[in-house]
Amino acid sequence: MDSNTLQYIFDIDPAGRKLFHLTDWTLSYDFPLYVGKKWEKMVSGKDAASNPRNYLYTYKILSFENISVPAGTFKSFKIELKQKDYVTDSEITYYIWFSPEIKREVKFQYGTIYGRVRISKQNYELKSFKFGSKTNRNGLF
Repeated sequence: MDSNTLQYIFDIDPAGRKLFHLTDWTLSYDFPLYVGKKWEKMVSGKDAASNPRNYLYTYKILSFENISVPAGTFKSFKIELKQKDYVTDSEITYYIWFSPEIKREVKFQYGTIYGRVRISKQNYELKSFKFGSKTNRNGLF
């Protein structure tokens, strides 16, 4: 994570290897966050069939609330993310709970998908969390 913008640079898998994103589909927060804030970002990548796609991500902060997940209870911003697909002219709605305390998402939930029911098996919650050192030698969290 970039310590200035808090944007993701890479993830780390359980074996400690860096996983770089192959597309620009990662979540993008526009700090500072506050209830009612809205912002947009154009995102480019490839779909499951490796076809190029462009999406408009529209974010809106709905509330600041306590959210309980297996890792504990965290004060979090509840963010609605709408992903507009310009190829199919369809939209997916997601809900994200971002905790400023631990600087990451603690819950992710699908809303409606192209007008259908949400896919609950692809939702996730933070299972565990452990504070590490504040920065490493690269200046990353």
